[in-house]
Amino acid sequence: MKTEPDVIFNPLMFKRIVVWSTALGFATALGSMAAVQHSPGRGFEFGWNWSIPIWMCVGALISWKFWNAALEFGERVTPKNKRNFIVYCVLFVALGIGEVLYPIRFVDRAVWMELAKGLLTAACFLSTGAFIIFKIGRAFGQMDATELKRIETEADKRD
Repeated sequence: MKTEPDVIFNPLMFKRIVVWSTALGFATALGSMAAVQHSPGRGFEFGWNWSIPIWMCVGALISWKFWNAALEFGERVTPKNKRNFIVYCVLFVALGIGEVLYPIRFVDRAVWMELAKGLLTAACFLSTGAFIIFKIGRAFGQMDATELKRIETEADKRD
């Protein structure tokens, strides 16, 4: 008879889930972009070509390397780990922006101005949201540091 495990959270299993699901998602995203084709009069279509599995492998590899860099940076903060983490973050963001901008090359040039306004509006809203999340995260970190310092001070007074 199998018993319940003593530990509910398994860090190794969590790491596997995060790494593999991100790799699958990024591989699918890059693979689908490689499959996009534009036919005059028919618009966008997905069509098979041999660059699809190549881009899927690139997406999975970048995802895997990103998480290895992120987890390594979380365990040991060194200049090399920080640099690797930043490089993979920039690469992730650049490929994500490329995912959004790539289909624009198929859009009729007559509507580029309206499209640019819409993209600029979206960028402003997303940047504002990211800024707010960043500031809230920083505030929580400062609150935690203050609370930890207070607890340590109280513990020192008792000793």
